[in-house]
Amino acid sequence: MLTDGRYACVRTDAKPQWREESSTATTALKAGRVESSIEDGRDRTATDEPRLLLGANGTVQATLTADELTCPGPEPDTFPYRYGRGADKRIHVFDWDREVGRYAAIAAMKANPYRPVSLPLLPEDHVRTGGNLARSVTVTVVTADCVEYEQP
Repeated sequence: MLTDGRYACVRTDAKPQWREESSTATTALKAGRVESSIEDGRDRTATDEPRLLLGANGTVQATLTADELTCPGPEPDTFPYRYGRGADKRIHVFDWDREVGRYAAIAAMKANPYRPVSLPLLPEDHVRTGGNLARSVTVTVVTADCVEYEQP
């Protein structure tokens, strides 16, 4: 879910895949969807700022940091497309500027081919070593007779 109450999606025939990038990179999403490149040389390994890249069709579709993985989620302009159910009970898909499609169901949206995007799981090594991030995470463990809450 995005901060505007809609949900992220991308236009692709392939399944979108998240991957972690260990160095600082910038992605010109709005200017041609170019692949990431190292800009300032700072290494993000073992910091609170892991960079997570969403790839589809050989290009980077979105870039997130750990700070953006909050509820309700990233800003709408993080992704090239977003969708939500309208008052007419149809799925409405938007790009950055306008509505680009209406569908009776998610299956019809996927056939066009707009694919819903789930938020990535944050890599475990960043939770253990990530300063503020490590202190703000709680792990729920279900056992045979109870539920336990732990902080890594």
